[in-house]
Amino acid sequence: MKTIKRIAAVLLATVLLFSGIPMAELNIGEAFVAKAAQLQDGHKTYGDYVYMIETDEQGNSIGVTIVYYTGSDTDVIIPEKIENLPVIKLYEGAFSPNGSDYYQSATSNLESVTMPDTVEEIGKSAFMCCKKLTDVKLSANLKVIGESA
Repeated sequence: MKTIKRIAAVLLATVLLFSGIPMAELNIGEAFVAKAAQLQDGHKTYGDYVYMIETDEQGNSIGVTIVYYTGSDTDVIIPEKIENLPVIKLYEGAFSPNGSDYYQSATSNLESVTMPDTVEEIGKSAFMCCKKLTDVKLSANLKVIGESA
């Protein structure tokens, strides 16, 4: 069902883009517009997550960075693995309603986050402006917490 919604969203966004009708006049919510956006090169989806695979100097896959959370759940449990690789990083703005460098988020109602012990880094502003966020269970192996995370 999510796949059908995503395809419909992309098709609608494409039609609107080329029809010359301003999207603002149609009063389409931010979450809908964000989900209609195309994925950046190298980004993939897994459930409500947009992610990218991190590699070492030799090009070997070493882990996953969650770039963006597309869901609207109030309580989020970040997966330990995606594509059988550990989730090692939360990208800048990944859960922020203000979005990351790539996407606008729909997580303004986020109240709690549980991250697995595989996460080693939280990028800057990862949870910025999540005004309802009151409960965060951090990874035991966390090494870096970015500014305003």
